[in-house]
Amino acid sequence: GFTPHRDCRHLEITSRLFKINRMVIDGIISQIQHLGAEATWDGIHHTLLINHELRVRVVFVRHNPTFYGTPRWILRLRRAAVNPDVTMGVRMDRGNEHILDYYLFPGMETIPQTLQLAGRRGFLGAYRFATLDFLVGMAARIKLPRAI
Repeated sequence: GFTPHRDCRHLEITSRLFKINRMVIDGIISQIQHLGAEATWDGIHHTLLINHELRVRVVFVRHNPTFYGTPRWILRLRRAAVNPDVTMGVRMDRGNEHILDYYLFPGMETIPQTLQLAGRRGFLGAYRFATLDFLVGMAARIKLPRAI
């Protein structure tokens, strides 16, 4: 019967996102290994290392409505000890229960520490992907023809 003064729903959402995070990472690793490539997860730096070459930083972006109820997703980046080659923002749906889409930002792009991801409008649509097929495809190894 106790009603706290603070809204603690964010704790439940955070717990759910940790579970989803692990499922997403395990799924990516499985898909990459199916292609014959390698992938490992560094939980300390939230970084996926693909083929010992490509570092992908994974950041979950929860839905957080504005005061007026309009949808808002804010990608917050902290300084990383390891500079990623790609930053992947995993945008959650309005209930923060399912993945809505993915944003893949190349490491050479300057990303502000706080970036609002709102829908498909604007230049950010160029970085938006409905699935992870593009990321997984980057891991595939291709045999090159022999030089003549």
